[in-house]
Amino acid sequence: MIKVFQIVLTYIYGISFIYIGIQHYLNPVWFEAIVPKFIGFPSFWVYLSGFFEIILGFLLMIPYTRKFAGVTLSLLLIILYIANINMWVYGIPIGDNKLSLLEHFLRGAIQFLLIIGAFYISNIYPANIIKYFTKLK
Repeated sequence: MIKVFQIVLTYIYGISFIYIGIQHYLNPVWFEAIVPKFIGFPSFWVYLSGFFEIILGFLLMIPYTRKFAGVTLSLLLIILYIANINMWVYGIPIGDNKLSLLEHFLRGAIQFLLIIGAFYISNIYPANIIKYFTKLK
């Protein structure tokens, strides 16, 4: 039963990230607002992150590439959280919605659960990431 849950979760993740990645191309302005100004070139970062979300979403659904995709997706989610922190610190609305303090905390909790879920899908515990990447060499 646990294996079935893991497989269902994998496809939900894969399809969701493909969908979100496509949204980066269909409505980039929505995402550009939260790209930190200090890194510049918001369109570039939105398209690049969308590209990785699409690719990793597909790779997640392929058993042979699932472990790599899950770990890489976890790292991507950690990096992308910088945009969420930027949005929070500077009170930047996303779309027409400025999030409340509670909504920012919920968004952070969801991001944390997404990261843990990606590790779960890839059958890697966060403490073993270094071991995983040293095996790739």
